[in-house]
Amino acid sequence: MILWAQAKINLGLWVGPRQPTGYHLVDTVMYPIEVKDRIVLEPSHTLRCDSDTPGVPVGEQNLMMRAYHWAREHWGPLPTVRMAVQKQIPLGAGLGGGSADAGAVLRWAWHELGFGPPPAVEGTEAIGMDVPFFVSGRPARARHYGELLTPVADRLQGFWVVLANPGWPLATHVVYRAWDEVGRESDNRISEVIEGIERGELAVDGLQNDLEKAAFRVDPRLQAFRQALERWLFPVPCFLSGSGATYYMLGSDPADPEWAYWAQDRLRDRGVAWVMAARLGMGKDEE
Repeated sequence: MILWAQAKINLGLWVGPRQPTGYHLVDTVMYPIEVKDRIVLEPSHTLRCDSDTPGVPVGEQNLMMRAYHWAREHWGPLPTVRMAVQKQIPLGAGLGGGSADAGAVLRWAWHELGFGPPPAVEGTEAIGMDVPFFVSGRPARARHYGELLTPVADRLQGFWVVLANPGWPLATHVVYRAWDEVGRESDNRISEVIEGIERGELAVDGLQNDLEKAAFRVDPRLQAFRQALERWLFPVPCFLSGSGATYYMLGSDPADPEWAYWAQDRLRDRGVAWVMAARLGMGKDEE
């Protein structure tokens, strides 16, 4: 069986102070995007997790393994499988790749056990705070630590964006630690983003990411990367997804793929490490 693990982008990200739990309060809209990891599940005598992508944790360190164990403990017995992930989502990119893989395994486990749709998300934050979103797979406002979800209308389905990653990862916990040093709470404009989505448009003024300055502190090259993107694609603005290091850009008519493919080719010609034109919205889960 083949599972597809779909990435996300953050449409705005507000960050609040660190709580006694060690986590920060957040408020964001997470939207699925058609960039996917491919996970092959095969019957096996022993539970295994492999990847052909350098740097991907294997064995018990992989979130897919944690998801499998969590589902077996909380939902019921599962067949023993080998899980092999072929990565398309960059590592440490702010696109949720590891959590997306875990979410795909949880959706498979839910259906494997014969439960009806949609999959339950309660408790899956024990694997990762954004895992509930990836189990759901639907656009949502994510609050508290990112695990409390409120559905958002899927009115941006088919909008084209261009994703650009500089080729190096940023560790989420390191960026949040830097936010503690440099961050300041901004005006929370997530409600503006949601109102725009309800109208079928993106409220660009609400797409600020409070982690961006912290990400610049962690790796100053990221600021130069953003400046280069804005210079090459002027006058299109760039927005950081999650804790970075991926930026996303939209043309003046997001429903038209022509600009997205033009921008993709332009950035590839300038040597950007990873670039992809992709559509917002939900894709298929498995085949």
